[in-house]
Amino acid sequence: MTFLQLIIDEFRAFLKNPSVVFVVIGGVVIYSLLYPLPYAEELPREQKVIVVDNDNSTLSRELIRMIDATPQVDVIGHAISHREAKDAVLDRDAEGIIEIPGKFYRDVVTGKSPVISIAGDASYFLVYGTVLEGAMGASGTLGASVKVSRDVLQGELSQWQSNNTMQYG
Repeated sequence: MTFLQLIIDEFRAFLKNPSVVFVVIGGVVIYSLLYPLPYAEELPREQKVIVVDNDNSTLSRELIRMIDATPQVDVIGHAISHREAKDAVLDRDAEGIIEIPGKFYRDVVTGKSPVISIAGDASYFLVYGTVLEGAMGASGTLGASVKVSRDVLQGELSQWQSNNTMQYG
């Protein structure tokens, strides 16, 4: 008897025993379906963050309002420095920090992509991911609205609409 034949015989014996098949295959399927049910609605929401706004422009304040409006993030306060915000996270008063750079408005107006720093307590990865998701969603929405506004001011959007208007009749 070869080694391959031995493996095939053992696999057949495994499949012939319904108790073993149920425990190994059925148990895995049933466990994977039933175990997560009690936790299905327990997603991290309204994670407390501290904002460090180094720009203090109307656009940065709009971004902060948009971040706070997401279901993932709750802006609980503002810090003057990164150190102050870091202390709040270390004291467990907040789960994350969002820092807006000093030249945020200027970079957005000139078409550059500003870098928004997002930090959080990564010991709970879901919490960190939730803070990141909320901040990224809001900044993406703000970026899109700024791009549309810029296109409207430059006349590109109206030109695109006139070229793509359907004609009826």
